[in-house]
Amino acid sequence: MIYLENVYHVIQETLDRYDLVWFITRNATEVQDFIDTHDNVTVRSELSPQPELFRACRAMIKEGSWDQEAFDRFYVPRFLRELSEHPEGLSLLEELKAQSAEKEIALACFCEDERMCHRSIVGGLLLNMGASVACDEAYRKYRLPGKEELP
Repeated sequence: MIYLENVYHVIQETLDRYDLVWFITRNATEVQDFIDTHDNVTVRSELSPQPELFRACRAMIKEGSWDQEAFDRFYVPRFLRELSEHPEGLSLLEELKAQSAEKEIALACFCEDERMCHRSIVGGLLLNMGASVACDEAYRKYRLPGKEELP
């Protein structure tokens, strides 16, 4: 089963319940000591937004224009397009799908609100691929460009 988590929740409360923890972030330097001391924790930046998209969203947050509509209309289509153009990320989705039936896996990043985070998008993609994911069924709305139909 795959779980969508906040990095700090994993670190503070639930690390022992997972076989694998993937920090799906570009940069995890502030928790590098934690990563270095746990064999089951790794950073998988291939499933995170590209730096330009991340910076654009941070700017929206700073100026107060970040909300669910900005996430849905601005962030989601760009993140899906980025992911669809990167074979490494697509390969990791396949790997997660295969492992979801046999391992407990946490996908974690620093965002507090999962609904406005790429974790929800990745979770929805995995649901649509047939993976075992503990997340809101509403996330099934997320599809890679050209993959609008369910398999």
